[in-house]
Order: sequence, then structure tokens, then C-alpha cells
Amino acid sequence: MNNKIILLIIYNIIMNIIILFILILIISYIYFFYSNIFEQIKFEQIKESKSNYMTKDQLYEYLIKDSDNYFKNFSNSDFKVRKVNNINEYYQNIKLACSDINKSTETFLNKCITVANEKLTNYNCVGFDGAKCANLEWKIGIVKDKLYEEGFPHTRHNVIILPSSSLNNKESLINTLIHEKIHVYQKMYPKDIEQYLQANGFTKYKLRNSFNNTNINIRSNPDMDEWIYKNKDNEIMMAEYKENAKSIMDVNIKPTNNYQHEHPFEFMAYNITNQI
Repeated sequence: MNNKIILLIIYNIIMNIIILFILILIISYIYFFYSNIFEQIKFEQIKESKSNYMTKDQLYEYLIKDSDNYFKNFSNSDFKVRKVNNINEYYQNIKLACSDINKSTETFLNKCITVANEKLTNYNCVGFDGAKCANLEWKIGIVKDKLYEEGFPHTRHNVIILPSSSLNNKESLINTLIHEKIHVYQKMYPKDIEQYLQANGFTKYKLRNSFNNTNINIRSNPDMDEWIYKNKDNEIMMAEYKENAKSIMDVNIKPTNNYQHEHPFEFMAYNITNQI
């Protein structure tokens, strides 16, 4: 084999390597270019997700409709700590508590929701898709004072209820919005949540209503499902009213006196919010 043939072979090899390198660069560029486009489209869709702010009349009608049966499952202790004798008395308090949302509050909430959406869409784990959560419609109602649920943020089905006092601190409100949106996700995507529960070692123990008419007085919570669970260490998770409880916060939480251990849904909401 003469030198010309050897040089030709070497030349062809070098050219093939160069062509291959150029092809890799082109493919990489196309991949990253379109990946960025898709990410931008996804972000724009999330950023523009609709927000539905309820008037005080809409919120009141929604709450007393009780479509999630939250009030229907109240125990005598649930009424007692709310300082009412029956649901009709509580409805009167709710009517006084429901509040309209003005334009400046809407603007503030929109800014906080944009940040919450950005944080949510960048987080995923087994049983939770942050982008899917962010894309759920934001439905929000505002209550004032402590006449309804002592002014604590919570969800009723897919509506987030915020106390007016939570509108004073942007960072705190963003975390609250994320926490409550996770609760909405739990209600909208039960199959996803089954995966999360299994991955984190939570198992169903007994239905909550099986403790009715017993000496175990479990606090009602609208952010939970109808089950009492055990954690991965086989410990029962619940919030039980203290003797002579005067507030919905007068509870002993098992297995440890920590709010996230009341129920797997609370564990999930606190854990994800803290991570993002």
C-alpha cells in the first residue's frame, strides 16, 4: 500500500470524524433549541393559568352547599370548639366571615401565584407532577376575622380559602398557596396520590367515621380524605381533641405533636412545600 492510499484513508477517516462531530453538534443544537421552546411554551401556559376569585356571596353559597360533606361529618366536639351549637349557627358566622376581593388584592395574589407556579412546575416526585399541579385552575375565596375555621387557610374541594391576614406577607403567602394547591392536587388526582402514599410507606388503617361514638375524638379537617392512616413505622396518624378543647388547635397529634404527622396529605403538602 503506497503512501497516497494511506493518506487518502487517513483523510477519509478525519473527514468522517469531522462530519460526525458536526452532526452531533447539529443534533444537540436542535434538541436544546426545541427543548427550550417546549419549556417556554409550558411555562407560558402555566404563567397564564386562570385564577378565579370568588365574591363573598359566591363563597358563602359555595361553603353552605357543603359539596364535600365537610360540615355533614362534624362531631359535637367540632361544633363545640367553633363555639356554635349547630350548623345553622355556623352558617351565620360564615356569612359574616366571607369577604370580597378588591383589585389591588387580585393584583397581589396574581404576582404570588406566578411565583408559586414557577416553583411548582420545577418540582416532581413519585405521585406528584408539579407542572400538572400548577396548571390546575386557582380558585380562591377570602375570609376575614376568625369566625370561620378560626381564620386558618384550607381547601374545600378545589377552592382555596385564605384568611385576609395572610395577605400581608408575600413570601409566607406564596408558601401557603403552594401548600394549599398541593391539597387541591390530592383531591383532583387520587391515582397519583396512591403512588405517593405507597412510595412513602403510608397505609390505610380505618375510616375516620369508624371512630364516631367512641372515646377517641378526631378533629375534622377539610384537607384530608376519609381515612386514618399508619406511617411507615406502623404508627397511627391522627389529631385528637384534648379534653375540654376550646379551639380547633386544642389537639394531640399522633404519633408526634407535629402538624405534618396528622395525615399523609399534610405530610406531603408540608414536605413538598419545604423542598421547593
